[in-house]
Amino acid sequence: MGLDNIVKNNQYPILFLGSGISKRYLKNFPSWEDLLIDYWGKINESTSFFSYQHEITQKNSQLSISEQNFIANIEMAEHIQAKFDDLFYKDELEVPNLTSEKAQKERLSPFKVSLANKFSNYELRDDINSEELSSFQTLLSKSRIIVTTNYDSFIEDQLKRIQHEGPK
Repeated sequence: MGLDNIVKNNQYPILFLGSGISKRYLKNFPSWEDLLIDYWGKINESTSFFSYQHEITQKNSQLSISEQNFIANIEMAEHIQAKFDDLFYKDELEVPNLTSEKAQKERLSPFKVSLANKFSNYELRDDINSEELSSFQTLLSKSRIIVTTNYDSFIEDQLKRIQHEGPK
């Protein structure tokens, strides 16, 4: 059933949204791999991103390519987080407005704080179809359950906007 029919029939969908929705509406929004590559560059690894990714996929060669990629992304993110946090505590990496004292006392991951900072501000793309965005907001407002893997606040912000202003 299409978006227009869901809205027209006043139905209540369950939404499963990934980062593709943010890439659709936000300027310069990275894919999951782009984000990993960006942070890989911050941790000064001696091996290249793709060499490390290759090692992981080879360990899982019995799995399908999509499963290999999924596992590689998870393992690489865990590796990046561990290395990033370690470099932060060794004063080799900085996170704006975060001290090692605050991170330790509040048990904050410097990596996760850095990600939160990165996605705390965003801009909508200039070429957005306003009618489509309005339909998306209406769909969000009618949803009873929203499941997302997103690391930005776009969906939450759209829900807040709808509550205060109505669909765009």
